[in-house]
Amino acid sequence: MIHLHLTPESLSRTRFTYSPLIEVMTSYRLLRHPDPKQYGITPVQQRWMETTRRALHDVEMPWLDALATAASYIPDFLTPTPDHFETDIECDLFHLLHTPHHFVEKYLSDWEDYCTLSTDEHLPEWVDFAANPAQFMPQLVDEIRLYWQRAIEPHWSGLLSVIEGDILFRARQLALDGTDKLLNDISPTAKFDGKALRLDKNSHHKKDAYFVLDSEGLHLVPTVFADKLMWQVASDYKPMILYGARGVGAWQQNQPDLDESLELLLGAGRASVLAELVAMPATTTELAHHLHLTAGAVSQHLSLLQRAGLVSPQRSGKRVYYQLSSKGSDLLRLFR
Repeated sequence: MIHLHLTPESLSRTRFTYSPLIEVMTSYRLLRHPDPKQYGITPVQQRWMETTRRALHDVEMPWLDALATAASYIPDFLTPTPDHFETDIECDLFHLLHTPHHFVEKYLSDWEDYCTLSTDEHLPEWVDFAANPAQFMPQLVDEIRLYWQRAIEPHWSGLLSVIEGDILFRARQLALDGTDKLLNDISPTAKFDGKALRLDKNSHHKKDAYFVLDSEGLHLVPTVFADKLMWQVASDYKPMILYGARGVGAWQQNQPDLDESLELLLGAGRASVLAELVAMPATTTELAHHLHLTAGAVSQHLSLLQRAGLVSPQRSGKRVYYQLSSKGSDLLRLFR
């Protein structure tokens, strides 16, 4: 169990970020896992894996194999906490290439505590890299660049859409329901009691680990390829939690149409409003824009849906967001 004690100041500085490099590391770990079924992968992820294996059939990546495939640990210098929303892999690679060598040595030394390296087939590469990062870091960067070009870049637009959609949903969740709801919702293995966030991830730690986040804040990083909650609390980087983004199942595919019987039951306008709220809460103006309806028509639909108990309004500042009620969610599941 990991215990992150969050002060009021650190809670106020909680923020969302993402980076291409994190998608590279989490996706490569999934791709090379000996039993990917353990991940509970979606059909879309399975198709990506099949496509990517074909794209990499003629390529060997010894440094990525050595450093990014351990069951419980990716060295922290390969997943530096993003400070902002980064979309260009070359920016990440530039910073990785210039990682201080003592960082590399430090976090590869940590790996010995987490992994059974004496029986690891990649131990020779690990030892070589730890001993001479100046020589081998450029080779690792070249591997990552090639992997990005073949495995991630062709899908980056869709991946980014899922990630940004998750962040928008979480930001509204934070505004409407507060920090408690947000932190308890990112994963079934995350529990927040108002002061401490407890992460039960069957980690490599044999004993409970305790950390106090004072003024640093917490970076929440959604990723399409995370199989489980991952955390990073290292003195050289800002505290970070990686979690699986919402909506991965819809990546590269359109949401299935609602059964036309729902339109017969509610009417086309009200059915479309209800379906639009599946993704995230929205204002009347946003719904009107997305559905190409007038604000007046959307307002009437929302009024009837609210009276039926299918949606509920919540105010954040001057805006009123509408979201599905539990009854509304149950109804939609019947018509999918």
